[in-house]
Amino acid sequence: MNKFLRLKSWQTFGLIIIMPILFIILGAILSKTTGIKTFVIVFPVLAVLTMMISYYGWIWTAGIVMYKQSNSERKLSLNVFKLLFILSLFCFLIITPILRKVLSQNNQYFIQILALASLCSFFYCIYFIVKTIRDIEKQRNIKTNSGFLDFILIWLLPIGIWILQPRINAILTYKEESPVASNLQK
Repeated sequence: MNKFLRLKSWQTFGLIIIMPILFIILGAILSKTTGIKTFVIVFPVLAVLTMMISYYGWIWTAGIVMYKQSNSERKLSLNVFKLLFILSLFCFLIITPILRKVLSQNNQYFIQILALASLCSFFYCIYFIVKTIRDIEKQRNIKTNSGFLDFILIWLLPIGIWILQPRINAILTYKEESPVASNLQK
């Protein structure tokens, strides 16, 4: 799980943005050259899956790994993070699309409430990561940016990865190089 966070900024950006773009371009080229229209459908689906797995995988991994790195007494609950993360994805990807097909136009407010609850759950997950990273940096006397800026950087990860990934790599490297960690490995 640590390996996903150890990627360089450009590698993570490549997984989230560049690979999906290449899938779409490849699908268009293959469709044009072969005349098979299925490529136009399959490759964009692969692009969306690659983007979503990379983005949500990064969020999940960052939450769990940074939580384990933190020694703060006032930790947020990891179980709440996991529950809300899974709940927000489940509501966003499965429940909301199903309800849009099933419910009539008169009951759309229920879908909006569910989507808002899913968004709030996801925002909590981002807050969890921001708080955990800031706690680790405070323990190590590292000057940190605004928590709100970190929140925005995680929410807009393709942009924020250029700032966040080096910080997370430094946190993970520091943990490995600390004398306590080296004594535990022996």
